[in-house]
Amino acid sequence: MKKLTPIVYVLLLFILIVGSGSSCNKEVRPKKVTFDFLVPITITPLKDTISVGEELTISTLFSDSVYDMKSAKRYYLPNFNWRPMIFIKKLVAPEKALSAQLFAGSKFEYINVVGSFIIVADVAATMKYVYENNQYKLTVKIKPKEKGVFSVSFGNDFNPNSVKLPQEFAPSTSGITYDPVIGDMRNQINNGQTNYHILKQHCSVEPPGLAAIDTWLYKNSIYTFVVK
Repeated sequence: MKKLTPIVYVLLLFILIVGSGSSCNKEVRPKKVTFDFLVPITITPLKDTISVGEELTISTLFSDSVYDMKSAKRYYLPNFNWRPMIFIKKLVAPEKALSAQLFAGSKFEYINVVGSFIIVADVAATMKYVYENNQYKLTVKIKPKEKGVFSVSFGNDFNPNSVKLPQEFAPSTSGITYDPVIGDMRNQINNGQTNYHILKQHCSVEPPGLAAIDTWLYKNSIYTFVVK
């Protein structure tokens, strides 16, 4: 067996030193911690059928100590920009998913009471809460201009895991750095009374393998009604 030459020893030592240094300096990414905040929404009148020109009132009132469904705790978020949105669809194809139904924002009139609609389009309408006395408030109305079966979906104008939260929501422990972010917003309508049976009749909403969060959103964040 041939012996290693001195120059080979030097090269091996250099590789070990460089490799050791790079591993020590490797940046450890913070571990994401997600918060699913619950926003209660009320739609009245609570019935499955309304008439053309009849108003639906959309309202919310919740504390700036916002409830997180994952930890079952409240977190203080004063004067936060929630960027709420609604998406209105006309359900015309029972065999198709909600995403494939017709956008119908232009089929409604929009009325501000407390807070306001900011931008109204066929695809979606953005809204703004009023923040005062440690509470977020919104009361707006929509009024259908034609007959059909419609759904109103609630969401927020940001993607899951993209909005950072105060670091104190998830302080670092044992050398691990956490990155607190908003996960899936839980906009819950009428405590889950959303006329889900109408949505199921006029839209494909329960494909095999549907994630639990999507099932929750279909049943809680989408209000379906008939306009005659």
